[in-house]
Amino acid sequence: MTRKGSKKSPIQTTPRTKEQIVRDNEVARKRKIVVEKFYPGLVAATVSIDEAKMLLQAATSLIMEEVLSTMKERKLDDIYARLVKKLCPDGTRQTEIEAWLGSMKGENLYVARELIEGASRAVTQMLHEEELNRKMDTLNPDWSRMLN
Repeated sequence: MTRKGSKKSPIQTTPRTKEQIVRDNEVARKRKIVVEKFYPGLVAATVSIDEAKMLLQAATSLIMEEVLSTMKERKLDDIYARLVKKLCPDGTRQTEIEAWLGSMKGENLYVARELIEGASRAVTQMLHEEELNRKMDTLNPDWSRMLN
């Protein structure tokens, strides 16, 4: 439908990728569950909005406890090959990444995640401490890139 006096322009769409189609199908599947089953079930299972919110939070917490217990059972070795593939899809620094991940071989996923998050926090803290003492004249700004 076009407005009077406007030119109708052809709609050009790019073909959707297989990943986009899969994602769209998954969104549609989840939406159907929520609209047809989940939300009506939540309404029937609760007597107030506050109770519904508490039930949702409790269910989320219990599910996360189960996920964490599963993480304590599974080993990093179980997902090692997938991690390497995702962390270096083009093979760049694959040997180094394999060695780094190899330092955690035999650890369960929970401990491996703790080690990685702990290292991330440590790097952030080290950078913060360095920034406190570092002088501005030690920076090497690339003004042509930063001011564009």
